[in-house]
Formats: sequence, C-alpha cells, structure tokens
Amino acid sequence: MAHDFEEIYSFCEFVDRFMSLHNGVDLHQFDLLFIVYCESDLIDVGFRVGTWILQATRSNVERICLELNQVPPFTLPVGVWNCAFLRELELNLHTGTLILPNTSVSRIEILTLKRLRVSVDLLGKLILSCKWLKKLHLYDVYGFDELNINSSLLEHLQIDNFCLNGDGMKLKVSADRLKYLSILYKWGGVDHSLRLHAPRLERFYWSGNVFNYSYEGDFGSLKHADISIIPSPNFGDEYEAAFKRIMVRVLETVYGVSSLCVSDLAIKELSLSEVWQEFCNLRSLTLISKDLGLGNTIPSMVSLLNSTPYLDTLEIRLSCLDYSNDEDYEDSSDDGDSTEMISSYNAEYWEAQNLKFVDFLKNVEMEIDGEQNEIDLIKYLLKNAKELEKMTIFYSSNASPRLSVISRKLQHFQKVSSSIVFKVASTYGFKVLVSNYSSLWFLNWLYTSSSAADIHYADMLPPIALMLEYGTVFGISLLA
Repeated sequence: MAHDFEEIYSFCEFVDRFMSLHNGVDLHQFDLLFIVYCESDLIDVGFRVGTWILQATRSNVERICLELNQVPPFTLPVGVWNCAFLRELELNLHTGTLILPNTSVSRIEILTLKRLRVSVDLLGKLILSCKWLKKLHLYDVYGFDELNINSSLLEHLQIDNFCLNGDGMKLKVSADRLKYLSILYKWGGVDHSLRLHAPRLERFYWSGNVFNYSYEGDFGSLKHADISIIPSPNFGDEYEAAFKRIMVRVLETVYGVSSLCVSDLAIKELSLSEVWQEFCNLRSLTLISKDLGLGNTIPSMVSLLNSTPYLDTLEIRLSCLDYSNDEDYEDSSDDGDSTEMISSYNAEYWEAQNLKFVDFLKNVEMEIDGEQNEIDLIKYLLKNAKELEKMTIFYSSNASPRLSVISRKLQHFQKVSSSIVFKVASTYGFKVLVSNYSSLWFLNWLYTSSSAADIHYADMLPPIALMLEYGTVFGISLLA
C-alpha cells in the first residue's frame, strides 16, 4: 500500500533495480500488484509499468499478470502482443480504461480482463487476432452493450458481471471447439440475449435475467448444464410468454446432458406439454428451489421429473437469492389460497404422479425449511424408491426451531429399500475446492505506512537474484 509520493517513488526504484538483475535469465512469470491510495501525478505509472513488462517480454516471459489502480488510459506496449513466448495475460485496472492495439497477431492462449473499460470494436479485433486463444475470462468489463466472440480454437469462455451501458447485453458466441461456457448476467434489463454456436460444448453455466436466446446446430457433446436464468422482475405478461419460449429453446439445448442443475423459477411456467422430450441421458438432477415449501413451483418441477425416466441422483437445494424486495416474485395469493395450495401437494399427490425415475433413484440430497410439502416428498421417495442407497437431509436455519420434531418424524417413515443409509444434518454442507499452488514461488513485498521506513531494498537483492537464478516464477506485489 502506498500512501505518499516517496513510497511510490521508492517502489518504482526498487522494481527498476529488480528488473536489472534478470539479464540473461528467462522469466516464466511476471506478476505486478500496484495499488496506490494517493495522488501520483509526478510519476507516470503507466509508462513505468509498460517499461517493466517490455523488459519481461525480452526475457521470454510466458505469463504476465497486472493489477493496477489510478492509472490513466493504459496502453500495453505492442511488444506484449508480439512476444513469441507469452502465453497468458491477465489485466485488472480497477475500472480503468484499457487501450488496445488496432492490429496485431498474438500467440496468447489465456486472456483474462477484469474490472476495466474497453472498446468493443478493439476487443473483438483482439480476440480475432489471438489466433491461438484457448481460454478467455471477462469479469466486470464494460464500455459496450454487445459483443461478438468468434474464435476457431477457443475452448473455455467465462463471462461474469457485464457492466452495462444500456438496458442489456447482446452476446453472440461462435466457437467450434468451445468446451466450457459460463455466463453470469448481474444487472437487470429486458434486452439480455445470447446467440450460441458451440457444437463441441461439454459444460454450460448460465444465470441472470434473460430475454432472448437462439442457437445454431446441435449440442451432442454437452454433458453438464447449470441453468439459473430468470425473467426480469419488471417484465409483465408479454415478457413472461417470451421467457417461456426461451426456456423451451434452452431445454432443447440441454436434452442430451447427463447432469443438470436448474432453478425452479426458470421452469416455473412450463407444463408437461412444453417439456416435450425426455432427458433419456440424464442421471443427476439438481433443483435450486425458491419456494418448494409453498408449492408454487411443484407442478413445473413434476413436469421436469416426468421427463427424467432414468434419474439416479436427485439434489434439491434452497435458493440463496433474496427476492424479498421484489414484489413480482412474491406469492400474490392470500393466506387461504396458500394453505389450500400447500395441502394439495401432500403424499397422495406425489403417489398420483407415478414418477418413472423413482425405480432407478439411488441418491437423494435435500435442503429443507421443514414445510409439510417437503416432508411429504421425502416420505414418498422413502416409500417408493426401491434402489435408494443414500438419502441426506439438510435443515436450513428456518427449520431449526422444529428440528427435533421433524427428525423424529422422518426417522419413522417407511423405507422400502433395505440397504438405504439415511442421514440428517442441521446445516447444509458446501464443497470447497482447494487448489494446490505449492509448486509456485512468489515474492510478496508488503508495504505499510508504519514500517516503510524500516525497509531496506538492498537487503532484499541477494535472495531476489537467487530466486531468479533457480526459480522461474517472478512476482512483485504492492499490497493494500
């Protein structure tokens, strides 16, 4: 963290000396975290950073990661794009503007742009110029409301939280080799749209408010889909009808998957006649439920379950989205109607559905609020799933006051499977993926206003030189 001019100047001098040590030594990785919380007009930070990364490119650098703030429109030197060894580039400008070259051919394979403004024309040309681009991640990138991504080698595309200029984002993706696609629309609007051509797509994640969707070709390679798109809270009847048509197209896209995660709000308005094709390959289904306990989405959920005859794993999780302030998502029925709706989805209702997948079901995980609808569904599955091997029930915080009563009731339900393992937990478990970075070497140089006077850069030069000689990862951090 730099609070005054002296600290910024000292750090720049330190990096200058640091870079001068690498002559004749290949740098595989150059990481620079430069966060400044004071005025720095006396130092051209953009120029200094550009000089450092040019030096890195002359040392055959393979990965560059920059995180900067308070930088005027930042232009990466042309030498970065022309570097024969550079394979990965990551830029985070903390809402700053990135200036891209008009024309250049790059051998970059992994490109990550975060929290920055960029011209859509230049971004599109940049993607086209990266002939070997395999992985693209755009996070909080803004400056445009439409984007055309056309790449012949792209395999991994992740788009998070577009910051929009207008009412929505129009996105077109055409990538013959794309295997992984993740799209998160953060902001509301009626014009969010996606046009997709990805014949080799294997994993598809899509969430947020959406109004239009179209696709080209088939998706025979698609194995997993996670769909949590919903209509805008302000849409109205016309848009709800359009959204139903969108969901039918989405289901057409994902019919061949073996694993599906879908929000009950996404399928709320769909009937069995609209879910017209069976998910014959589907083995694992995760439903993200907003109001299973109230029963508002149970008919559409049953329609979907009736289309999954060979399902062996069912998971129902409560939605973490908060719609408490969105009147359009609230149940508009009075208390009497709600009570009648809840009572209509009892154990007899589930028995009458004659769900085919129950004969193949082996694993069930449910997170519940303790409502009667949820308990009746559990009762039905325990009674009818002959191949069931494991059922795990997780209680939400809403069910805590009735925890002991509900637990006793569940434990006494009839269980048709003789080999079932039945578990009850008081909290819902979350899986955490831990990545192992033990093979990487990082130099983290911490600055604080209280200890800056005690730091002697010369004392650090021998170990830095030693790391450059024996290690190949180069990182400099100026941390807040």
